[in-house]
Amino acid sequence: MKLDISAILMETVRIIGRKFFLLFGVWAAFMALRIAVIAIGGAITGGLGVASTYLTPSSILGGGAGLAILLTYIAYLLVVLAGMAGLSGVASPVRHYSFGEAFGAGLRGAPALLAIAIMIGVVLIIGAIVAGEGVLWLPADKQIHAILIGCAALLILGTYLACRLALVFPIVAVERVRNPLVVLKRSWELTRHHVVTIFLATLAFAVLVVVLYGLAVLPIIGSYAAIIYGGVSTVPGGGAMIVSFLAAVLVSIVISFAYAVFLSVIHAGLVGAAETTAEAL
Repeated sequence: MKLDISAILMETVRIIGRKFFLLFGVWAAFMALRIAVIAIGGAITGGLGVASTYLTPSSILGGGAGLAILLTYIAYLLVVLAGMAGLSGVASPVRHYSFGEAFGAGLRGAPALLAIAIMIGVVLIIGAIVAGEGVLWLPADKQIHAILIGCAALLILGTYLACRLALVFPIVAVERVRNPLVVLKRSWELTRHHVVTIFLATLAFAVLVVVLYGLAVLPIIGSYAAIIYGGVSTVPGGGAMIVSFLAAVLVSIVISFAYAVFLSVIHAGLVGAAETTAEAL
């Protein structure tokens, strides 16, 4: 596949249409797992919280509730990351996964993805602290300008890094790489010289998402606009409300598929380009 914006978007749409039910099944399975994690974590946390009120030592039980909340957040994040990896595996044009293979690939890849998220988070926190300390050394009249320049620089740098590290999900799921440092290095290598294309394709994808959501809620928006600006006294019809709600839900689910497909399409295009270059050399 030629790696350009139109080709990426067209291939994304094609794969969604061809694998819709498989994508939906993987999405639903991980969504159910998310709900289970929240329910179990909430039950344990609530139980420990109640027990700390009536039993002793209450401080230990209260600390246990805090630990349960932390572990629930970690488990939930692992499931979210596993879901993205599983969807990336299903969507990939490079490798054809069944439901079970995609689900397993997502679960196995989640620890590596969590480690990557922690590493990136630590780097961002350290960078923010260093930048903040640097601003404090400046005269008061220059601090505002420094903050604005720093925010703009961080936005540009963050966008650049997001494009360079955009392929971590398909690399973990499709290439089955589990070492976080190797995953980051692989994404960095594949995206070299393609940052502009990835950025513009992502921007076009975001615009398409906004348009789809707009079309989904258009009946309600139009009805309320008629009430506010047109002097119409009737409220939106029940049929319009139901159709608009169902459309918004469907669009939300499809977007969950689409972003994973979108990343897998870019990954497949860059892997193919890299293999072609290697063969030529």
